[in-house]
Amino acid sequence: MKAKDLARQLGVSPATISLVLNNKPGISDSLRRSLLKKIRELGCGDMIGAAQDSGNYASQRPHPVIAYLIYTSCDETDDRFAFYPAVLEGAEMEARENGCHLVVMH
Repeated sequence: MKAKDLARQLGVSPATISLVLNNKPGISDSLRRSLLKKIRELGCGDMIGAAQDSGNYASQRPHPVIAYLIYTSCDETDDRFAFYPAVLEGAEMEARENGCHLVVMH
């Protein structure tokens, strides 16, 4: 059975089935669990393992978070920029906790 046919049979969009089969974010946990249960009940549980073991690791790769710093002065001793390290440290911690990489550009 194709994912498109499975989506039609379960009454959801092919995109939703793709999110479930590839274990990607974008749907609620309760809907994911419900659809996984129904997929297994339909005898299509092999589609779950096949999609997740097929080398599709996009959901496991860290996503980049990009921070652009705009300097309005070329004087690096200017106190107006003293808060940047604290802001970037907090952003880096949040990014890491959410499975992301922080990329800083200036």
